Amino acid sequence: MTYHRAALAVSVLALLLRVWGIAWALPNASRLFSYHPDESVVVSFSLRLNPFLLLLDPGFYNYGSLSLLVNAAFLHAGEAAGLLVSGPVPGIPSAGALLTARLVTAFLGAGTCLFLYGAGLRLYSASAGLAAALLYAVAPLAVQHGHFATVDVPATFWLSGALYFAARHLKADENGRTRDLFWAGLWSGLAAAAKYNAGLVLLAGAAAWWLRGSRAPRSLGRLVAAAVLGFVVGCPGVLLNPNGLLAGLAYEAQHVRGGHGLVFVDTLPAPVYHVLVNLRWGLGWPLLLVTAFALASAYYCRRRADLLLLAFAVPYFVLIGFAQVKFARYTLPLLPPLLLLVGSMLSIPASARRQRVETVALVVAAGYALLFSVALNLTMTRPDPRDRAAAFLRSAGVASVGFPTGPWYYSPPLGPLLAHPRPDLAQKSALDITAPRLVPALNGQGGPVEWDTGLLLRSAPAAVALSEFEYADALRVGHAPAREYIGMLTPRYPNRRTFANPVEVLGIRFTNVDRDASLPVQHLPHDMLYTNPTQVIFSR
Repeated sequence: MTYHRAALAVSVLALLLRVWGIAWALPNASRLFSYHPDESVVVSFSLRLNPFLLLLDPGFYNYGSLSLLVNAAFLHAGEAAGLLVSGPVPGIPSAGALLTARLVTAFLGAGTCLFLYGAGLRLYSASAGLAAALLYAVAPLAVQHGHFATVDVPATFWLSGALYFAARHLKADENGRTRDLFWAGLWSGLAAAAKYNAGLVLLAGAAAWWLRGSRAPRSLGRLVAAAVLGFVVGCPGVLLNPNGLLAGLAYEAQHVRGGHGLVFVDTLPAPVYHVLVNLRWGLGWPLLLVTAFALASAYYCRRRADLLLLAFAVPYFVLIGFAQVKFARYTLPLLPPLLLLVGSMLSIPASARRQRVETVALVVAAGYALLFSVALNLTMTRPDPRDRAAAFLRSAGVASVGFPTGPWYYSPPLGPLLAHPRPDLAQKSALDITAPRLVPALNGQGGPVEWDTGLLLRSAPAAVALSEFEYADALRVGHAPAREYIGMLTPRYPNRRTFANPVEVLGIRFTNVDRDASLPVQHLPHDMLYTNPTQVIFSR
């Protein structure tokens, strides 16, 4: 019971870390959208659904609709109770709706810790499960994205449930085997219904079936049938709108193959990038080193429990390793199996000296991750650099502001639609702003033109606003138009103001600012920088 209470305490810690700063960048009087480019999409389509009225087809299937359905249930329940009101513009989620969906994510993130504890308890030991739960509770990537109304953390919750039931099946007695395998399949289907590739966790259930030794075809059939059932329940569009579902799948497949602008151009191959960039930041480098040691131990020990976890982790890692798009959030589903392997080190018989070393390593790794997570949370409680830049431009009475690629969510909110999820609509909305006058990166026909020095010279704005999201990758790859544009700014706009929100706590700074660059650059993964991109304002 002591371990059970400790696991509950860990889940409470996880929840506290995820609700601290959860009001970050909610819509306000100056803008209608969150600064996270995906949140408004997720919540707006959630509002189209109503599971209580059997309205189950969002018409949007870039990922499964389970998260949208769960959000919708809480959103409509909140409206019925009088706790939520519609936003000022129909179809655009209000601050209350976004906050509700964020809280759903936060609770599912905390609930993941309980599944990890249960899985570790059955696969290895209570201490192993508790260690895995604690490490997930404080892992920087899980904490930061546990604030957002997106699908990645919920998908990780469902696949953690699948791992838990697969672990139960592997370790269960004769009477519990069929039931647990069914639930492993069901939760695998739900994971796929939240994010399609998370459905690979079904392989963990299949590994549990294989490792038990009996290998009855009927049991495997139950696993697969339950997965199909879970997917249909979580994503009814497979029946209601199969063409829309296939179109969404095709779009996502094309996106991950085609890249994401300059963000991942000339970066390391995806398998290396996910380890040396995404997991290094997502776990913190001490925990990444401990994870590498745990993987080496799993390779040499080859315990049945290790094989169950690797049956999902390895194929999933291979899958994301083929993609040209390498967001840090793509590694979130890897955290449960990896952290369970880390926790398993506490159950490996070893000398007293080695046990002390491993315990110290885990404490250091968890402490570093916690400090980093706190620092990330602090960026969500301070004034945002975009808001500070907008306040400066207004207070300075700047007559006109130019944008090299935007404006978009990464730009100062000088108009209510500049953070619109569709960048083309955000740019076109800038034409309606008159105080100050905005000069978006558009040609005369309304098409986007990025880093156009001709537009800069013709329009001659009084100030130019640059975001780190615009210039960091352009400078990294030596993008000639961007270098020419930035080179032209310095002599024409000698006054420069920088607005930053560094990731730091107790005087410890976690982001490495590249001071040799012509503009300040943090080296966080792209989607871990949503909360604090540096803003640079050039003015005359």
